[in-house]
Amino acid sequence: MATETSDEQREKAKPPICVTDAGMATEGSDEQPPKALRPICVTEAGMVTETSADLALLLAIVSSFQDKSLPKDLVVFGEIGLAGEIRPVPGGQERLQVAAKHGFTRAIVPKANAPKNKIAGLEVIGVSKIAQALEAI
Repeated sequence: MATETSDEQREKAKPPICVTDAGMATEGSDEQPPKALRPICVTEAGMVTETSADLALLLAIVSSFQDKSLPKDLVVFGEIGLAGEIRPVPGGQERLQVAAKHGFTRAIVPKANAPKNKIAGLEVIGVSKIAQALEAI
C-alpha cells in the first residue's frame, strides 16, 4: 500500500479558505478566480505561501474588525515589511492586466508596482505605507 507524501496531500486538499487579492473570501468553492488573482490560500494547516497577499489579508482583517466589507470591484496586492512599508511584488503589471480583464475597477498596490501607463477601466492607487492603504479603502 503506497502512502502519499505531505506534498501530494497538500496538492489534493482543497484549501478551506481562499482570499483573492481583492480581499474576497470563498469557502469550499470549486470555482476559483484566475491564478493571478488568487495568491493566498490558507490551508487547514494555516499555511500562507505567498507574501504578495500580505496587504490584501491585512485589509480583509481590518474590514472585518470594522464590520465593513471591502468593495467587490477592488483588487489588492503587496508585501508588508516590518516597518509598515509596502513592498513591490513580482508580476504586478500582469496582475493588474488580469484584474482589469475580470472587471475589477480599483486597485491598491505598492507604489513601485503602479503602472506607468494607465490601464483602461482600472483606477490604480499606489501606496508605500499601511496608513495610505487604509485611507484608500
